[in-house]
Amino acid sequence: LDIKSAEIMALGYLTKEETILNIIGRGEDIYTYIFSKIFNKNPEHIPESARDLTKRMINGINLGLGIEKLRDMLNNSGILKRSITELEAKEIKDKYYELFPKVKEHFLNIRKASKLMTDLELEIDVEPSYKNQSFNQQNVIATLMKCILTFMTDYKHKIVNVVHDSIWFSCSSDELKILKDTME
Repeated sequence: LDIKSAEIMALGYLTKEETILNIIGRGEDIYTYIFSKIFNKNPEHIPESARDLTKRMINGINLGLGIEKLRDMLNNSGILKRSITELEAKEIKDKYYELFPKVKEHFLNIRKASKLMTDLELEIDVEPSYKNQSFNQQNVIATLMKCILTFMTDYKHKIVNVVHDSIWFSCSSDELKILKDTME
């Protein structure tokens, strides 16, 4: 079992981006929503492959993916009907940030802080680079996993492994349904 949309849910929490939190709270798929808004498509007609591409694209953008690599990711996906230019890739990234302005502000603040640390030549153990901008999201996910595990005391003996936002169990399908409902 894994936490659905863990990275963007954690980002919504960190940035207090109400749109992200509301979409996830309503049980809608955030990546389908994003694809529909960026590419002006009806969410009901978006294939799983487009949703998966959007997840990779958004997680990439949130990790600092540049415009050229974003263009290449989209062009190599087989999802788009034609190749896009770097300018069009930039417009896609801009549309994402228009949907979630607090996310953009969050990453701009991280970059400013990184630049300040570099300019001041601060000696710290963490590399002052915006490429580490997902660190806070990963902490939120880890904390959430700890909370989930505390509620699963009756099933501790069935846990096989815990990795990032996933818990692996050895159990019956009936027990798996109970565990899935607990996580959701």
